[in-house]
Amino acid sequence: TGENQILLQCDDEAAPTPDYPAYIRDGVSAIPTECATGGFTGTPNVNVFADDFEYPRTWKVSLGYDQEIGTGFRLSLDGLFSVTSQNFAVEDVNLLPEQFRSGIEDRPVLTPVDEISASSGRSGFGDNRIEQFVFNQVLVHVSTAESRTWQLSLGLDKRMTNWLTWNFGYTFTDSRDNASYSCCISSTFTFETPNAGDPNFLGDPGNELVGSWGPADFNRTHTFVLSGNADLPAGFQVSGIWRTYSGRPWTPIADGDVNHDSGNDNDRVYVIDVNNPADLALLEDPADAALLNEYYNEFSCLRDNVGQIITRNACSNPFFTKLDLRVRWRGNFGSGQAIELIADVFNVLNLLNSDWSRKVEVSQFGDARDLLDLEGFDPVTRQFQYSVNPSFGSKSAVGFRTDQGSAQLGIKFIF
Repeated sequence: TGENQILLQCDDEAAPTPDYPAYIRDGVSAIPTECATGGFTGTPNVNVFADDFEYPRTWKVSLGYDQEIGTGFRLSLDGLFSVTSQNFAVEDVNLLPEQFRSGIEDRPVLTPVDEISASSGRSGFGDNRIEQFVFNQVLVHVSTAESRTWQLSLGLDKRMTNWLTWNFGYTFTDSRDNASYSCCISSTFTFETPNAGDPNFLGDPGNELVGSWGPADFNRTHTFVLSGNADLPAGFQVSGIWRTYSGRPWTPIADGDVNHDSGNDNDRVYVIDVNNPADLALLEDPADAALLNEYYNEFSCLRDNVGQIITRNACSNPFFTKLDLRVRWRGNFGSGQAIELIADVFNVLNLLNSDWSRKVEVSQFGDARDLLDLEGFDPVTRQFQYSVNPSFGSKSAVGFRTDQGSAQLGIKFIF
């Protein structure tokens, strides 16, 4: 029935004080089902599977070529094309259908006009629901997502001498889909996949303006790898890997749940044309147009989408370069006994200077992706009002510890 999970939304003093010992001792019966001040009872969240739900289906075609060229050179070419259908997606079937289109943006909005606050542009809890206080989200898992991937790899390696070898690789990847997941399927799609108004509409492949088709969240278009190994005198060996690859794509958004689907950070932003007087009416303060112009000069993805709702994952994070080195010394002591001393240095450039080779991205957390912030609503023109976020596009360091400069030492005994 879904009634074993409810959403209880209580603000400030209305929030019940947690009684964790009682939760452990008495179980579900001790968990609050209404706010401390009364008047609001939690509504169930439901997760179900569609009758025709199926596992994803992927077809792959690959072709490879490998040939020795010249003296000691080896060339390899590999191509891959894959198509995935019946991929996971989720629809929230307790959302109202489109109630109206917002002025200028022409964005579908799922809450009635008279339920939206003119001063904030927001609406009350449940105003966008078919069964307002019976259910909250009713999430149906379906098999409607798709993806297409083209990949071409080139490799070249060479043994220069008996003690030195190197190889070079380049990979081009174009991976596109209408829904990318890393975890948490039921919440990821409805709240995190950027949409143009209707979160339940994926669109067919190539449908980028209305649907959510675009570069996959984890797509890296270009990857360069150069590696080498040198056997030096006195038992020393030095090896290294140089990697340079594209940053992941990201989507500029409008903060504040503009389409009123209960997702605050999943509305692809309308890129205001600062040379169009009608578009300027969307700005609460027309002076913000100057800041928008600065952003347009900096981000080509914004310039390419002026006058429309931006396509999903239209922007890209910076390239990242990393150099890892290993130095190994081996001493043999006869009778199959040896000792090895190993030093691994990760991201050497960053270890030398903390400003070099830093992995930075426009984070999906915080407000760095928010180009516009919702400020109000005009019920007559049905236009939303926005301010421009002064922190848009700011980059911060991300990644695991090994993406920063670090080193490890090891010793190995062989007997």
